[in-house]
Amino acid sequence: MYKTITVALILASSLTCFNAPASAGLDSTRGVPGNGRCFPETDPSWNLNTMYCQGTMAGIRASQSDPGKWASFSIDTNGQLYFAMVVNGTGYTCFGPSSMVDVWKVAMAANGWFSISYDKTTGVCKALTVSAGSNNKTAL
Repeated sequence: MYKTITVALILASSLTCFNAPASAGLDSTRGVPGNGRCFPETDPSWNLNTMYCQGTMAGIRASQSDPGKWASFSIDTNGQLYFAMVVNGTGYTCFGPSSMVDVWKVAMAANGWFSISYDKTTGVCKALTVSAGSNNKTAL
């Protein structure tokens, strides 16, 4: 019994010293990157034909300034990977190569932050990043 009380006191004292970072409750889905955007590459040292789309699914759903905004990752029975996003009435789309299928399936199941880049001239997706964190709400 003595050991149980000692362990309980140690745990309780460690909790009183716990400090949460200032951003612990921050919901980044309300910020510009969270609520979804698409933009072209503007640095001439990179490929100027590159387009980027990013955001969170929850933030896109919650967009009040652009209620027609949406994003979608899909895969068909032939294994074709397809991304589409509409921002301010403009559509952005690309087809993913088969090498992206694993991360594509993660993106389809996730509600966290995503970033995708593609070549505007060919419509081929070049890179896809999916991340989840406590600052990216998974649902509203």
